[in-house]
Amino acid sequence: RRPARLGLLSLCLAGCAAPAAQADEEAPAMPDGDPVHGEELARGSCAGCHGADGNTPVANWPRLAGQIAEHTFKQLQDFRDGRRQDPMMAPAVEGMADQDFADLAAWYAEREIQPGAQDPAAAEKGRVLYFEGRPEAHVPPCVGCHGARGRGWPGIIWGGFPLIVGQNADYTVKTMTDYREGRRTNDHNRMMQAATARLSDEDIAAVAQFIADFF
Repeated sequence: RRPARLGLLSLCLAGCAAPAAQADEEAPAMPDGDPVHGEELARGSCAGCHGADGNTPVANWPRLAGQIAEHTFKQLQDFRDGRRQDPMMAPAVEGMADQDFADLAAWYAEREIQPGAQDPAAAEKGRVLYFEGRPEAHVPPCVGCHGARGRGWPGIIWGGFPLIVGQNADYTVKTMTDYREGRRTNDHNRMMQAATARLSDEDIAAVAQFIADFF
């Protein structure tokens, strides 16, 4: 499957046409995660926002179930180290060690993401953008990086391309809008900032509706 992955990735990279930017710093080593300890941490301090199994029903909070472990690990590091800003997450991870992050990531990766709520009418437009993009406007298709089933790919870049299927639509809208407006900047080589730069609010809402449930 490697050639197919690289072919889709090349479509995404070509379509993004990101401005020149420094590559990410060399990726740190990720410790082996202990999902047993990760469950203790998750149920003790994370479940209130992210749900008992990582499938939070709160529309504007992210579902973490099934997420690629290295992606969760990187995001937790970024919250702790200030590369990603959030007034709730920063204090939640303050003082936590990389091993804690790896343990949490391992536990969440073993959970199964559940379908989210979807508006079928809006989702159809989102389906077209997801699989085809908008070539005439230099908008790349999401499938190139996140895969035909929205489950992402580990290992290609540090943190991987994340699983996005099943994500709460409100959270996806916030995430894509934050990238577009430059409020979130911890993406690899500004790939998501470039990919969302030419999307309207309506486009983003449509993609979010499609992503919520195309299992």
